[in-house]
Amino acid sequence: MLSVWQPLPFIVAAAFVGIVTFEIAGVLARHRQQKIKRSAESFQQTIYLLWQTVKEKPDIRRMVIANACWNATLQSIQAFVVLYFVHGLGRSHSFVSGIIFPVAAIGLFVMAPLVGKLADRFGYVRVLTLAATIYGAGVSIPAFTHSSIVIFVIPIVSAAATTAMILPYALFMRMLGNERHGAMSGLFGFSRGLGSFLGPLLCGIAITLAKPWFGSTNGYAAYWLVAGLLTLLSLFFIMRVREPQLG
Repeated sequence: MLSVWQPLPFIVAAAFVGIVTFEIAGVLARHRQQKIKRSAESFQQTIYLLWQTVKEKPDIRRMVIANACWNATLQSIQAFVVLYFVHGLGRSHSFVSGIIFPVAAIGLFVMAPLVGKLADRFGYVRVLTLAATIYGAGVSIPAFTHSSIVIFVIPIVSAAATTAMILPYALFMRMLGNERHGAMSGLFGFSRGLGSFLGPLLCGIAITLAKPWFGSTNGYAAYWLVAGLLTLLSLFFIMRVREPQLG
């Protein structure tokens, strides 16, 4: 889109935001007349109760940490993938936008409609564990090889990444039952934000420090290794989460 007209990507993004906002406004308008039960809890009480929930329920705690790891990997990839190919491998921007991104989109479009059905059939924890394994291992591959064959692995890794982005919130809500969905959604969002902050920071440090060992890519190959390890770390937590039972 940049090659067609530089403002075009921003206009398209603004259109998407406008459409979504319009839809949300319509939903809120339809429910405007409904009575909303207001909580009398203070901000301090809410924070305290959130802390108690995290402290007393290890599965919630594990899920929050695992979710932070998955988002750390995702944001790290988004932050450095173009720099890796352009400044690390000497590829052009058109190579990234014309080949890498479309190939990655294949996994996203194929997996997104299937994630929920797979989780319902095989279990949320089991599907997330498998996805995190593929995601973490696949993301680590570019740290060890620059072969073009890696392109064929991208859709598989993208499908695993899609699973790790879609399923966690659904699993988190199932684990809560009828407890404080609003406040706990905030906690879930906090874990995403924490991962989004730490991931690029750690990968940026790794790129700087690893230049002597990854000189052929100006150190950028090291960030794939760190990003992959962040997701593989999540396995220690997600594998210990019990599958919630509804009904």
